[in-house]
Amino acid sequence: MAPGARLTAVSGEAAHPVTVVEPVFYDPGNARRDGEPLAGARVPWDREVRAESPAAAFAARFEAAGGAGVRLREVPFEPMWEVRGADPGVGLRLGPSWWLVSGNVGTVPPGWVDVSGQRTILELSGPAAEDVLITGCPIDLHPDVFPGHAQTLLGKTAVILERRAPGLYRIYVRSSFTRYLAEWLLDAI
Repeated sequence: MAPGARLTAVSGEAAHPVTVVEPVFYDPGNARRDGEPLAGARVPWDREVRAESPAAAFAARFEAAGGAGVRLREVPFEPMWEVRGADPGVGLRLGPSWWLVSGNVGTVPPGWVDVSGQRTILELSGPAAEDVLITGCPIDLHPDVFPGHAQTLLGKTAVILERRAPGLYRIYVRSSFTRYLAEWLLDAI
């Protein structure tokens, strides 16, 4: 049925007229992911910030806090897939026969599930990045113990935490928790 179509919905013995509408949570062009562009914002990273992005609110407060030897940025959109079954040879292993693959991979094999809109990637870097993380992460981040990535909690939020290099971490967080986690990280800084 197309939007605007009139139907009758039956519930028990009662019939109710209904109209088909556009899906509320579906944005076919993925144009509203971060809201409308924010005019004139000066931010400590090189990407356009949109008004609804947690990075917009974070930018001004980041400068006011002085950065404290840490830089936080929202990574520009990257496609992501969850892969179940055989090891794809790339990505982060999340569990037995379960991987998260991000970035441009060329042709996507059958069976890979696109989860691009479900997660936002925050990147925390700088000499004090680990100090910020240990204030709210229950796992030991020492290089001899931390395997490079893990599913964990950060500020009571479920995340995938990945160490990309000394002092450089990527935090994969559900998009709906991004604003909260960015605020939590600012408070930790």
